[in-house]
Amino acid sequence: QLGWIHLVEGKQFSRLLYTNPVCFLSSIDPDNNNNNNNVMVLSWLTATNNNGQFMFSLNKRRHTASVLRQGCHFVLSVPVKGMEDLLLKTGSTSGRFGSKFGVETPSVSASGK
Repeated sequence: QLGWIHLVEGKQFSRLLYTNPVCFLSSIDPDNNNNNNNVMVLSWLTATNNNGQFMFSLNKRRHTASVLRQGCHFVLSVPVKGMEDLLLKTGSTSGRFGSKFGVETPSVSASGK
């Protein structure tokens, strides 16, 4: 069970007010269970320090939340100009009802190779 993150410095407080750009949060099951491979659009995230730690807000009823609770690996990707339609399509479809990756999903081992 995760606990609360206690912010103690002024810089930490202000970071919560300024969200980062929209990102894709892609998850993949290290056991190659393609039912757990998913991608969602995430917009509420912020760095909590300068060591790569961050936090994000995700409704616990979302499909991605259930996928992440199963121990899947995930990455954040920042979209570039020209990906607006893909963002809208990805953000308006739930992975609960089928893969957003198309017919084939690449096989990835737990080591990322």
